Parts: sequence; C-alpha cells; structure tokens
Amino acid sequence: ALSNQRALLEKLVKNKKEGLTKSAFEHYIEQTQQSLHQAQHNNQRAIELVHSFKRLTFERANNEQMHFSVKQHLNDLCKSMKGLLHKNNIYLKVHVHEELSLFGFAGAFSQIVQIILSNAIDHAFDGMAGARIELIGEQRNNDIVVRVIDNGKGIKPDDLEHIFEKFYRVKNDENHQIKGSGLGLYLVKYFVELHKGEIEVSSELGSGTKFVIKLINE
Repeated sequence: ALSNQRALLEKLVKNKKEGLTKSAFEHYIEQTQQSLHQAQHNNQRAIELVHSFKRLTFERANNEQMHFSVKQHLNDLCKSMKGLLHKNNIYLKVHVHEELSLFGFAGAFSQIVQIILSNAIDHAFDGMAGARIELIGEQRNNDIVVRVIDNGKGIKPDDLEHIFEKFYRVKNDENHQIKGSGLGLYLVKYFVELHKGEIEVSSELGSGTKFVIKLINE
C-alpha cells in the first residue's frame, strides 16, 4: 500500500508539472482511498495478530489454573497458524460456542489443539486438493469437548494404536521419511490428562482422522 501510494504521488507531481487534468486528479483520489483502506485493514490485522501472540505467549508461561474463554484461545491460535494453513492450501473451519469457558491451564489447552493441527498440516494431506480441517468446541454437561476433524489420507491401523507413545513416529509411504520428534501427541495426551480429561482418535484410510478431546471443567 505504501509503495503504491508513493508511485501515485510521484505520478501526480509529474502530471502537475506537465499540466494536471481533472481525470488524472480524480484517479489519484480514487487510488489513494483504496491504498489507505488496504493499509488500515492490514494494520488492524497485524495489531490483532500481535495481541493473539502476546496472549498465547503469556498464558503458556503461566503455570497456574485459571478461568479462560475457549473461543478466544482457539481464535488466537487459528490466527497464529493462518499463514501456515494458507501456505499448505488447507481450509480451516471453526465452530466454537461463544460462551464456552474452562477452568484449567490455558497454555496447555492451546498447545493440545496446536499440536493436533500441526500434525494434520504435516502428515494428513501430502498436497491433496480440497484439504480441510474442522475445529469444533462445545459443552457436554459441564465438560468441554473439542473435536479436530480432517479429510486427509487417514492413519494406518498399525500406527493408530501407537500414536500417543513417546518417540513413536509415522513413516511417509512415498519417500519413507520420518518427520517430527515423536513427542507431539505424547504431550497432547499428557496435557489432556493434566485436565483430568480423555482423548480418543479414530481414522479411516482415504477418509480422514478425528480427534475428540474431553476436558473436565471443575
């Protein structure tokens, strides 16, 4: 927006010296309004992203239990991962009830969801078209249930029964490479149990994977 505005101004100065027409001046005004609108919009997005990062960073450093908004934390997390999702052409749809709140470890909660989303980005799609992840948060009785569902290639049954084990890593079929440290989902299970919760995973080859996280709200 700034470089475009500079070019418009240089053109206006040049036209002034050579004879500024009404149409050229009106064009400058129109393009300037568009540039300012774009700059303001992107500036606001940057402000919101910085606030999201600050909240995530503060809460992950805080090891005390607290009441927090589930929707706010998931929104902050999704904003921080938006660039990565866009880079991999993955559409993320979020359904979270506005009033959901949880008493627990806010930083651990956001890491649970981040690790599962990151795993889906790294392993679920392999560049497939129409890649999609749904993130759903809802209240059941007094507990919070979060579901993360992707439409990717799925997880082999042999791997599925071991994915929460420490240092267990899934091998890529195409190039036989192994990605990650094998600690991500192990930590997810640890953080879920920290909230006295449960996590389940189901998957079907060629149809995708679903994680269901139930967190006790005390």
